[in-house]
Amino acid sequence: IPPTAGTYVTLSPSRASTLLPLLVASALALTSASAAFAADKPGTPRPMWQSSQRDGPFIQVLTHLSVFSDSDDGPLLASVFGYGLRGGYRWKRWGLFGVFEHDMWLGLEKESSVKLGAFNLGVGGELLYAGGFVRTALAGGLSILAENTALDKAGTTGIFFDLRPVGLRFMIHPRWVLGLDPLSFALVMPVLGGIPLTQVEYRTTLYVELRL
Repeated sequence: IPPTAGTYVTLSPSRASTLLPLLVASALALTSASAAFAADKPGTPRPMWQSSQRDGPFIQVLTHLSVFSDSDDGPLLASVFGYGLRGGYRWKRWGLFGVFEHDMWLGLEKESSVKLGAFNLGVGGELLYAGGFVRTALAGGLSILAENTALDKAGTTGIFFDLRPVGLRFMIHPRWVLGLDPLSFALVMPVLGGIPLTQVEYRTTLYVELRL
């Protein structure tokens, strides 16, 4: 059941195995990042798939999916999913961006139904390394409840936090990049007063970036 009042996500032993594929993917991402970083030396030819580092604005369209639900009776996947936009400016390895995302929750009270969840608005920063192949990003800001719950009204505003420790970037065109964040952590808290409404999420994110 998605959180409606003071619900916190816990990882039960039966759900621990759900994280295994994503942990393996993250390990592979770290391995790929290490190899790319070692190969990123002056004079070394840049692979065609490796994203270049350059100054300029960019925009990203993304979608995310949680890797496990907070209920043993719920589905293994897709307890949380959503979409969003990010846009900003990059100075070689460093970038600043604005964030908009719609975080939706899957309800399971009597039958599966999609809850509107929350809208997240904020700002963040990123660091590219390994020749632009690997990215670490951090963002935070306001989380706005998108619909009424039993205790809170739509429009109630709290905070959100999003950490993406290791993401991979593939240049598919001189101006287009395909990105994958295998495993990231997000804390969505649209209600802070009274009984807090908290959603803890372990996400997998896929995005397409256009460099303007």
